[in-house]
Amino acid sequence: MKRIRFALGFALVVLCAFVVAAANPGQAAAAACGSKINIGVTVLSGGKIRGSGSYTSQSCRPIDSVYVVIQKGSKNVQHEIGPTRVTRHPAEPSSASFSPHDYSCFGTTKAQYFKTKIKAYYKNGDTETLLSNYIIARCL
Repeated sequence: MKRIRFALGFALVVLCAFVVAAANPGQAAAAACGSKINIGVTVLSGGKIRGSGSYTSQSCRPIDSVYVVIQKGSKNVQHEIGPTRVTRHPAEPSSASFSPHDYSCFGTTKAQYFKTKIKAYYKNGDTETLLSNYIIARCL
C-alpha cells in the first residue's frame, strides 16, 4: 500500500512538472540555460543617482543586446532618462557587470522616484526586463 501511494505521488509530481513545462516552454528552456540578466540597487551618492546591472550570455540562448538605464518620475509612472542609458551587444559566452551613466540629482526640491531598469533582447525574439528597488530623492 505504501509503495502504491509513493508511486502515485511520484507520478503526480512528474505530471505537474510536465504540465508546467508544456504551459510555458520558453521559461522551461530559459531555466535550463545559463543566459540571464540581473539588476543591482539604485542609490543616491555624492549628488548622483547610480545603478547597476549584469548579464550572462550563453550560446544556448544568446543575448542580442542588453541595456541598463535609470528611470525617474512618480511612484507609479516612471520614464527612462535617455542620457543614462548604456547598451551592450554581448558575444557568447560572456558575462559582465555594467552601470548606466550617473544622473546628477540637482535642480528641483520636489521628491522624485528613481529606479534602475535592465532589459535584454534575446536572439530568439524573447525579451526580459528587471527593475531595481526605487528610491525617493529631493534633488537640491
